[in-house]
Amino acid sequence: MPQQSHHPHHQRGGARNGGSSGAQLVVDERLQQLVLRMRSALQLGFRSSSSLERGDGRWKDGGQKWYTTDVQVQGQAVRAIAAFVAALPPHPFPVSLLQAAIDEAVPALETLLAAEQDAVYKQAAVATSGLVGVLREHHLLQLLLPLAGLLSPSKAAVATASAATAMLRIIGTAKPRVADKCRGLDDPVWQALEEADVLGNILCQLDMGQSVHGTTGVAECNEVLAMILERWPVARFRVGHMQSVRIALLSHGMSGNKAITIAGLRACSALVLCAGVATLFLQIGKDLWATIAHCLQTFKSPWVRVEALRLLSLLARVSSFSASCRGLHLQAIVEGCLRALEEAREARSSTEVKWVALEAAHATSVMLRWPGDHHEVFHSMGVAQIISDLLLERDALASMKSSAEPSAKLRHNRRPRGTGKGNLMLWPLLWESLGFIAAHYKSPPEKGPLSGKSYHEDILCGLPGTACARLLRALHRSSNGHSRVNEEAGLIVDEEQMTGQELLQLCRAVFLLLSSPSQGLSACSRLCLKTALELHGNDWLLLLVDSLALGHLAPSLVRPDNLQTAMNLFALASFAWLPACQELLLQGNVLEVVMAVICIHAPSAFATKREGLSSAKWSVSHARAGIAAKTCCQEITEDWEGDDAVLFASLCAFAKLASGSKWVNGLTVSLKQGRLDDDSLHSRTHGELVSILWQLAEGRTVSPGVRWWAVCGLACFGVYGFPSTLGRDLYQAFDNSSLADIVFVLTDGSRLHAHAVILAIRCPSLLPNQSPSSNNTTTERFVCHDVHLSDHVSYEAIRALLEFAYTGLVQIHSTEINSVRVLAKRCGLLPLISLLHNRAPVWGLAPASCDLASALGSVGHHYGDIILKGKTDARSIEDSLNPCQGRKACEQIGDHVHVHRVVLSARCEYFQALFRSGMRDSMVGTVHTTLSQESSKALMYFLYTGKLNRLTEAEATCEQWDIVEMCACIIAPHYTYLRDTGAFDQLNDGLKDLLRTSHVQYALADVHLQPA
Repeated sequence: MPQQSHHPHHQRGGARNGGSSGAQLVVDERLQQLVLRMRSALQLGFRSSSSLERGDGRWKDGGQKWYTTDVQVQGQAVRAIAAFVAALPPHPFPVSLLQAAIDEAVPALETLLAAEQDAVYKQAAVATSGLVGVLREHHLLQLLLPLAGLLSPSKAAVATASAATAMLRIIGTAKPRVADKCRGLDDPVWQALEEADVLGNILCQLDMGQSVHGTTGVAECNEVLAMILERWPVARFRVGHMQSVRIALLSHGMSGNKAITIAGLRACSALVLCAGVATLFLQIGKDLWATIAHCLQTFKSPWVRVEALRLLSLLARVSSFSASCRGLHLQAIVEGCLRALEEAREARSSTEVKWVALEAAHATSVMLRWPGDHHEVFHSMGVAQIISDLLLERDALASMKSSAEPSAKLRHNRRPRGTGKGNLMLWPLLWESLGFIAAHYKSPPEKGPLSGKSYHEDILCGLPGTACARLLRALHRSSNGHSRVNEEAGLIVDEEQMTGQELLQLCRAVFLLLSSPSQGLSACSRLCLKTALELHGNDWLLLLVDSLALGHLAPSLVRPDNLQTAMNLFALASFAWLPACQELLLQGNVLEVVMAVICIHAPSAFATKREGLSSAKWSVSHARAGIAAKTCCQEITEDWEGDDAVLFASLCAFAKLASGSKWVNGLTVSLKQGRLDDDSLHSRTHGELVSILWQLAEGRTVSPGVRWWAVCGLACFGVYGFPSTLGRDLYQAFDNSSLADIVFVLTDGSRLHAHAVILAIRCPSLLPNQSPSSNNTTTERFVCHDVHLSDHVSYEAIRALLEFAYTGLVQIHSTEINSVRVLAKRCGLLPLISLLHNRAPVWGLAPASCDLASALGSVGHHYGDIILKGKTDARSIEDSLNPCQGRKACEQIGDHVHVHRVVLSARCEYFQALFRSGMRDSMVGTVHTTLSQESSKALMYFLYTGKLNRLTEAEATCEQWDIVEMCACIIAPHYTYLRDTGAFDQLNDGLKDLLRTSHVQYALADVHLQPA
C-alpha cells in the first residue's frame, strides 16, 4: 500500500485516487522525465561549499550547494523546479521515491528565493509553497530565511503572497516546542523566525503594504502574523504595544476585502490573548468598537462575523470592557449578537450560521459577566425573550450539539477554536448568560426610556420557571438512575440529552436567579423552585449528599469528579434557599460533607498556576477560549469566581446551608469575645474550617468571589468583614485615648475614643458637626470633641460599629445583631449591612477594604497633624512652590505630604517609637526623611492602604536597590534550594545575577569564619 498523504497540493488536478495502473505508470514516467530535466538544469549551479564565500557560517565544508548569479541559469532552474512541483501526483504516493530529487531542489530554491530578478523569485515562491507539504523539518527551517526576505514591501506583491502562504504551511506543519513559560528560546522554529526577522518584515507590510501593492499579499501577511502570535506568546506584547500596529490591523478590519478583514481580525484576536495588549486595545475605544460593529452589521459572510465575535469575546474578558464599550457602537454590537442568535432559530439554518450563533452566544455570556450599562442595552433589545425562545425550541435545534460535524470548508479553514466537544454547545452558554442576567438584574424603572418594554419582570420571570423545572427533572432522573454516564467525555447525560456541563450551568443559573439583587426576581425564583419541588418530592435530596460524600468524607476507590461535585454543591446551595429543604438537609451530615470539600480544595486558591495543569474551571465562556489557555506574558485572570469551581460552589453551599441554622446558632452563642486573629480561631470549635475561611477571606491572590463567600461563611460564626494586615495594625488605635480627638459618651457614662481622620474616611456619619478650623496649623493638636449618644444606642453596638470602621472586621454576639444593623444602616456601612442581613454578594463586587487612601487627599488634609518631607526631586519650580494644589491653609514650601500620627504610629514601629520618645523630634510638626519624595509618597501609600504601587523605572531610586540587595543577602543561604527546586529559573536575569553574587559572598564569608 502506498503511504497515505493529506498535503494540500495533493488536491490539485491530475489522476485521481482509484485510477488505473496505466495512468499511474504514465504519471511516474512523466515525473521521471521532469526529475531528469530538473537535475540537468540544476547541474550548472552545484558546487562545493568550500569554494563559496558566504560569510554567515551556514554552509559547512565538503557539502554540495547550489549557487549561481547567471540569470539564464536561474531561469532554467526555477522553471524546471516549478514544472516538477506542479506534476506531483494528487493521489497519495511514497515521498521516499522522490526524496533525492526534493533534496536537490531545496538548496536551489534557497538561492532562487534570494534572486534579484522579479520573475525568478516569483516562480520560486510559488514552487516553495507547493513543495512545503513533502519537505523535512530541516528543509523547512532552511527556507524560512529566504522566504522572510520576500515579505519586504520592496518585493513584488505576488511573491509576497506566495511566500506568506508557504510560511503559513511551514509554521502550521512544525509543532512549537516551548518549554519556557514566556519564551521560545528552545524552539528551532521560533529561532529561525527570529533570525529571519519575520515579524519585522510583516510589520513593515502593515505600514506600507497597501500603499505600495494595494491589497495583494496583505491578507496572507496578516495570517502569518496571527499564527505566530497564537503559537508563541512571547511575540504578543512585543508587537501589540505599538499603537501603529493596532490601528493598522483595525483598519484592515474595516476593509471591503473579505480575506483582509478576516486576517486582520484574527491577528487582533491573537494579540489580545495578552492582557496587557487587550488593555491597550480597549484604550483605543471608538475605532475598536466601530470595527467590530462594522463587521457584524455590514458583512454577510459568516466567517467575518465569527472572527469579529471571537475578538469581542476575548476583549470582554477584561473587566474594563464595560467602561470602554458605550454609545451607538455598543447598540450595534449587541444587535449583531442577538441577531445571530435569532438566525439560529430557523430549522434549516446552515452549519456556518449555527457556528456564528455559537460564537454570538459565547460573546453574549462573556459580556454579561460584568456589571455596566450594556445590561440595559441587552434588556432593551429583548435578550431574555430570545433566550427563552431558544430554550423552548430546543428540539428544533438538536443539531446544534457539539457532536454535529461542520462542513468540510469550515473544518479546513474556520472551525471555531475550543477545548472539547462538551464546550461546543449552545445550551450551556444560554444558561450561563441567564445566570449573569440574574446576577446583575435590576427592576425596571417605573418611568424612563426602558419602561414599558420587554424588559419587564413578567417576561424575565418566565425563565426562572423554565430553569427550575428542568433542573428538578434532570436531578430527579439522575438520582433515580434514569441517566447514563459517558466516562470518555466525563459527562452525565439524561433522557433529554443534557450534558453534565449543561446541567452544571443550569444549577449555577438557578442559584444566581435565587440570589439576584432584584427582590422581585429572587422571590419569583424561590416560588418557581418550590412549585417544581412539590411535583417531584424532596426525599431524594439526601441522595445528593450521599453522592457528594463519596471520596470527600471518607477514603474511596472512586476519585470524585469535579464536574459532578460542583453540580451537586450548586444544587444544594439552591435548595438551601427554601427553609423546608434546608431543615431536611441539615438532618443529615450535609454540613460535615461540605466542610470536608472546602478543606480539600482550599489549597488550590493559593496555589500558583503552572503551565500544562488543567483547571477545574466550569465557565463555558472561558473554556471555549481554547487558544487563549496558552500561557502568556500577562494572562487575563480577572475571574470573580476563581479557577476552582468546586471551591467556589462549596463556599456558596456552606454559607447558605449554615446561615440561620440551629447548628451555627449554638456555636455563635458559645464563642468568646475578644481580638480576632488567625491563632485564636484554631482553638474554637471547628477551628480548622474557620481558619481556612479566614485565610481565604484575607488572601490577596484569592479571587474576589471566593473571598466574598468565605466572608459569608465567617458570618455564620459571628465574624463579619474582611481580615487584613492593615486592619490588625489599626486595631491598636481603636479606643485608644492617645492622639484621639473624638470621644463618644453614652448615657451610662461609658466612653469610647476615636480619631476624626479614620471616621472621615470610613464612617463620616459619626463625625461631630464641628469640623476642625481651617486656620489651625498641622503643628497644633485638635481639640477633643465629646459626642453624646442617645440612650437607644448600646455600648456593645457602637463599639462593634467603631471596630468595623477601624479594622474592617468585627465579632458580634447574636444578641446585638439587630442593634448593630440599625446603626450600620444609619451610617451607610453597606458591606456590614449585607453581611448582617445574610444577603448573597453581588456578582463582580470587589471585596470591601479598610484602606485609608483618601486620607492622603483633600479629605485627610484637614485632619493632618504632621508633614513628611523627603529629598528634593528635580522638579519644576512651580510644582515645588505649590505642592498642595487646591488645598487651603497650607503655607509649606516645597514638596511634602500631609500625614497623620495615629496612622503612622499604628502602621510603623519606627514612627510609633519616634512619637512616644518625648524627644524634640517627637514634638515637631515636620519630619524629614532621607528618601526621595516619590519613594516617600509610595511608602505613605503603602502604610495607608497596605498596597504598594508599582514604580516605573524612572522612579526607581538608589535606596530601592539597596533594599533589593539586602533581600538578596538574606536569601543567599537558600540559593542551592532555589536552584534545585526550579524556583531560581523563574526569576529575571538581573535578580539571578544578584543572587549568584550574594551566594558567592556568603560562601566566602562562611569559609573565613571556619576555625583553622
